[in-house]
Amino acid sequence: MVYFLFFIGVLITSTAQLLLKTGVNQLNLLLSPKIILQILTNKFLFLGFLLYGIGSIMWLFIIKKLPISIAYPAVSVSYIIVILSSYFLFKEPLTVNKIIGGVLIMSGIAIMFYKAQ
Repeated sequence: MVYFLFFIGVLITSTAQLLLKTGVNQLNLLLSPKIILQILTNKFLFLGFLLYGIGSIMWLFIIKKLPISIAYPAVSVSYIIVILSSYFLFKEPLTVNKIIGGVLIMSGIAIMFYKAQ
């Protein structure tokens, strides 16, 4: 059950990041009092912050069951989801360096979980 929660938590966090990117792309970010109102009224930013909050609450249950030294480094799976989603959603380049970095991240997580068992 804890691994299911972990997977859902990673998906929620990744989705929050993508929503924040979508929302911030709609804003003209100038440091002024108006920016607070723009942030609060942008549906993508609102949903992104909401999902971060939900994800944080989920992490409380996850770190209660998993060692924190395993749970938090494993969150880097969200980096892979965001790299791939950014390519498809925002047409950001998927470079060789990003692919190699993603493979290294996944390799590290696999090693970490293998040794944890």
